[in-house]
Amino acid sequence: MKLIFLDIDGVLNSHGNPEIEHDKVLLLNEIVKETGADVVITSTWRIGQSIDMLQKTLNDLGFTGIVVGKTAELWCRGEEIDDYLYHLSDVRYIVIDDLWVDGHDFCQIKTNTKHGLTKYHVDLAIMMLGGMK
Repeated sequence: MKLIFLDIDGVLNSHGNPEIEHDKVLLLNEIVKETGADVVITSTWRIGQSIDMLQKTLNDLGFTGIVVGKTAELWCRGEEIDDYLYHLSDVRYIVIDDLWVDGHDFCQIKTNTKHGLTKYHVDLAIMMLGGMK
């Protein structure tokens, strides 16, 4: 199983834009297509939203992947990811966030809030997760 723990603000939007940007969603699609990874939402956008609602929000902007979950609201994002992974085995994952996530440095792709997700991050994510083969 391959997972992308995904933040939204500073990743799927940029320059302080409060809306998810279509071009960033298309970049996320590239990662999903090349790796077969599913998405777990770590963003504050998950609060008060069901997985189905998060899926629809992304689908409406062209997302072609699957949102399989969202992390619980705990003390910090690193702990939330650890909690999600606790009962899973044989998982390869990356964290895409504009902030450093404690305890996940070795598998994190840190974006710049000004630019959000870029082609560079896509290539790095594919390398880190491995292709479909």
